[in-house]
Amino acid sequence: MRKLQRRTTLLVLVVVVLVVIIAGVLYVLLGREEEPGKEPPGQDTAQQAAEEALKTLEKLVTEDNYAAMGFTSPDEVAQAQLGAPMTVYRVQLDQLREYTPGETDPAGLLVDVSRLLYPVTVGEEVRSSVAVEGPQGVWRGTDYGGPGLMKVLSQYRQSDDDFAVHVGFLGLYFVGQRSEDGLWLTPLLDDPDLGFVAGEPLAAAEVFRALLPLAQEYKEEAPM
Repeated sequence: MRKLQRRTTLLVLVVVVLVVIIAGVLYVLLGREEEPGKEPPGQDTAQQAAEEALKTLEKLVTEDNYAAMGFTSPDEVAQAQLGAPMTVYRVQLDQLREYTPGETDPAGLLVDVSRLLYPVTVGEEVRSSVAVEGPQGVWRGTDYGGPGLMKVLSQYRQSDDDFAVHVGFLGLYFVGQRSEDGLWLTPLLDDPDLGFVAGEPLAAAEVFRALLPLAQEYKEEAPM
């Protein structure tokens, strides 16, 4: 009798353990994408990642944040579409410090970081944006919103071939264009001290010449 009870108890314990394991597996398989903070699944192309990022943006827009995300109402995001992406190039601090006017090719300072900015439009108007990144060829959405930056980039963009240039240590963005005359950068903001006028293209060599003293004087914070 005791042996039978022990076997029954053991059998119940085994069943409970199996149920817990199966429930855990189902939770991982079915609920993984819904967990906050989880990295979205990778995609083979930037366009696929951007389409998934747009779906995520739709979920992120609420009654409380729709204006900050760039929309005129919470329901407007349902009409959102992706515009032509802008490749983002970064100018690294260490490379800018080594820039020699008249000798260094300005185009050599642009670093392709596998990042694209997609304008999010409603009708013909830019409302917001999503960003995707694809290191090692696996693309994922990384940023959602940023209407102010995207609207200004789109304002000064002249063609789908134009790209964004980010000087990270200064927080500056430019619209970049390549032409027969070389590389040109359009400032997004006025800066009299640097000779920048918003919307007026400058040769990249002039821009980097103006930024060179700031790069040389910039002090990086020591790690904590």
